[in-house]
Amino acid sequence: SFTSGNIRERISATVCAFANALADNDRPGVILIGVADSGEIVGIPDTDAVKTGIDEIKSDGRIQPLPSVVTRSIQLVDGKHVMAVIVQPASLPPVRFKGQIFVRMSASTRDGNAEDERVLNERRRHRAGRSFDSEGIPHASVDDLDTRYFEETYLPSAISREILLANGRTLDEKLTTTRMAIGNNPSTPTVAGLLT
Repeated sequence: SFTSGNIRERISATVCAFANALADNDRPGVILIGVADSGEIVGIPDTDAVKTGIDEIKSDGRIQPLPSVVTRSIQLVDGKHVMAVIVQPASLPPVRFKGQIFVRMSASTRDGNAEDERVLNERRRHRAGRSFDSEGIPHASVDDLDTRYFEETYLPSAISREILLANGRTLDEKLTTTRMAIGNNPSTPTVAGLLT
């Protein structure tokens, strides 16, 4: 029965896992309700009840952020119905179910580990146009940077001498232009800035 708590929990965790798309193949995941784990088509007696159940999964607030989920009822030649739950990969993962990350491994859903979360967070930064290196470090200051190395070695190797002489930028402006810091007055060093 779809109303069984265990089935709903498994479907919710699988929705979360497909949305996280750890394989990063940009293809939707499909959950077939009415097909046994063995592949046998058992069908579902009431497609409306299943659609209502999926709607409840989408609206109960336990999957955050909510990915795009659509359902399709499929009537087979033998008169049986199955329900396809189509889950699009999340644009900004990780997606969590009850605060937990789930991922797909082959044909199973499992709890995500710390490395899975790191990969998904890096994907989120990348899709948002920010890499890990461009993240600001809130408790760092420009005094933590090797500004002498930055001005004497890094800048001359990254930017032509003529441009450096012509632009007249302040140290803060040079740091933010090269993404070694973000903001200004005062600038906050980025991971790249601290590593340079």
